[in-house]
Amino acid sequence: MPPRTRGTTGDCFSGSLDQKQGAQLVVAGRNVDATFSGRVDSVEGQGFLPNPTPTKQTYPTLYVAGRKVKTDAGTQMKWSDGATLDGALVKAGDHAYVEGWSQPEGYVEATRLVVDKR
Repeated sequence: MPPRTRGTTGDCFSGSLDQKQGAQLVVAGRNVDATFSGRVDSVEGQGFLPNPTPTKQTYPTLYVAGRKVKTDAGTQMKWSDGATLDGALVKAGDHAYVEGWSQPEGYVEATRLVVDKR
């Protein structure tokens, strides 16, 4: 029986496993979503905005459990208690849960990021 998967966008497909490299899977020519958690090793992209304001959302690039994770306006960011998380508050040493898409360039494009409340 061919592998079946359910993507984070709600589509369902089946097909042959084309490639497995680390946590990245390619099934029937499509990247399969990545879900993992771990310690935030480092954070890039904070503090570079001129005159940052509390209403301006920040979208950092994180390294979680050794994997590069990019966030953007499409990333749902929450604290573990469900409160909205501003990406500028994520710090090295936090524990994060990541959902997203593994990209051929070697990073994960995060669709959801949950950080344990401190």
